[in-house]
Amino acid sequence: MAMRRRTPGAVAPAELLTFDPDQWPSREWWQSIERWSNARHQWAKQHSDSPIGNVLQAMQEERRLADQQRQRVFRGAAS
Repeated sequence: MAMRRRTPGAVAPAELLTFDPDQWPSREWWQSIERWSNARHQWAKQHSDSPIGNVLQAMQEERRLADQQRQRVFRGAAS
């Protein structure tokens, strides 16, 4: 029986898959995340079948990452 094959999704640039603040330099940590997020959103709008997923999925991942970073910054400030 023949099976339908899904066409392979677009390959997202490596810098959009994981956040590296050195690749998105800004004065504040949250500005780096914001620049990365904006780039991910643009990619996701054009390539919803990529590993990033659709815009909503991208936003969920970005929120999780920002919360983790915020906790690190506040723990460091409290020490």
